[in-house]
Amino acid sequence: LKIQNVVPEHIESLTSKLKEIGCNLEIGMDFVKVNKTDNLKPVDIKTLVYPGFATDLQQIMATFLTQCKGRSTIEETIYENRFQNLEYLNKMGAKTKVKKDNRKAVIKGPTKLKGTNVSATDLRGGASLLVAALIAEGTTTIDNVAYILRGYDKIIEKLSSEYEFVDLGTNSNESVDYPTYAFNLCKEVLKTNSVNKKIFI
Repeated sequence: LKIQNVVPEHIESLTSKLKEIGCNLEIGMDFVKVNKTDNLKPVDIKTLVYPGFATDLQQIMATFLTQCKGRSTIEETIYENRFQNLEYLNKMGAKTKVKKDNRKAVIKGPTKLKGTNVSATDLRGGASLLVAALIAEGTTTIDNVAYILRGYDKIIEKLSSEYEFVDLGTNSNESVDYPTYAFNLCKEVLKTNSVNKKIFI
């Protein structure tokens, strides 16, 4: 996967973590190319203000970390209630646990995710569940999908060439924003055979 029209310096906090995990990235002047990667390693993430690791990326990364071998952690220092998506990831087979202060989560992997009924609790949390659905076996149904569609431009059209989607009628004309880079990067690294996958939105 080659993502063009990128300013690599703007997403360095993301690409540096992906490299730490073991991802095979090629970074050019205005593009990032993601190659197939095996043996993903665990990592510790702490959200910070720019140029630190963006809080808007951590929920998507949480799904990614379920496929890394070992114990990863995410510490959220910007917003509260940014781990609501983990309940649904666990429902799909992930092994995650949120600490009592609701500021830190532990994710153990790799885990085999299975399709089930889940619900988007916010934009980024919804995107994390869509990434999980892409790699899960079986059928996944995502409720409250409007959260996702308002923030990721034509996301269904972009993915439907490889995955079977059943669109329940919601549409979006919103423009692409910064975290879409994270979504695309994670999608490619976690890409698996799409046979027997179906996603209801």
